[in-house]
Amino acid sequence: MSLASLPFAALVAIRLAAGPSPGGPVTEALRSPVADVLRSVATLERPFAARPFRNDATAVFWLSDAQGYIWQLDRKATIVGVLTDCEEPAGIKVDRNGNLWAACTDGSTIQEYTPGASTASLVLDDTPGFYPNDVAVDEHGDVYAVNIEGIVCRASSCTSYPGNVVYWKAAQRSNGALPTGVIADPNMYEGSFIDTDDAGNLYVDMLNQAAFAGETDRIGSPREPHPSITNLGIDPDVPGGVYVSNGGTVLNVLDQQARTIGRYRLPGITSLGVLGSLPQNYEKSAQPIGFGFSKGDRSVAVADAGCRALDLGAVQANTFVQLLNASFVDPVGAAFVTSDK
Repeated sequence: MSLASLPFAALVAIRLAAGPSPGGPVTEALRSPVADVLRSVATLERPFAARPFRNDATAVFWLSDAQGYIWQLDRKATIVGVLTDCEEPAGIKVDRNGNLWAACTDGSTIQEYTPGASTASLVLDDTPGFYPNDVAVDEHGDVYAVNIEGIVCRASSCTSYPGNVVYWKAAQRSNGALPTGVIADPNMYEGSFIDTDDAGNLYVDMLNQAAFAGETDRIGSPREPHPSITNLGIDPDVPGGVYVSNGGTVLNVLDQQARTIGRYRLPGITSLGVLGSLPQNYEKSAQPIGFGFSKGDRSVAVADAGCRALDLGAVQANTFVQLLNASFVDPVGAAFVTSDK
């Protein structure tokens, strides 16, 4: 049985019985992928208490875990901070000011964490009855969330609605604020992931209405009464994430099934090639589901829900060169602490 297939409590027990790990640089972490993670988890109070996140060079990654935690990690994936007040965190992003944003699916909230915080400094109320899966913040400070779907119940009956995109204008961000507006994409059945470029366009991947297949759309002028919606013809088999990197000039689209990231130059959709294949760890089925790039697109961090792992890779000529692999319970989103926006 592989370590990744064991329940979380068993993993911690193994780490406690085995004693401390020798630690070491990133290359050493590859040879012992779970040691530092399990050692640091084992030293935390249980149930895991919030630990203010660091605002210095120690912290390198954020990793959201659907079990109810957002981990802050150093370069060896050792835990240095924990956030616990986001109900089933999913997609995460870091804005231009270094603030962390999280889509909290079960709580139907979008939450902002300022540097050094242990609890959310701002909680936005998503459309009641909908389930946010990802979040993006543009250069104006406007906040966008993509919702998986909606289930609204009244009296004894419930109605299911397709997913959508909602937004909060910067001037209307306040605790408990409902969305300023809703963008209904007629192509969308289930919303998946979202990001924004420096020109104010949104990029959304989803399962479409027609064939329940993957689709990536661009939403232009999203704050206008009638935004333009364009199917980009980028159709992942299973949507795994969209991320605009390299100073807002490169669109990256992750395909869970193919384990690849398609890369496209903006503003035109010019193919830059395919990054992959992403690793298939522990002989388990990979399910890469959320990711983020470092400044200059030198490296990429990927949350792999199927392999229960955080993967860090160097980007070399459209090849993913694995630098680090560390086990977690239910990873669903990854980002670098230093924003590349």
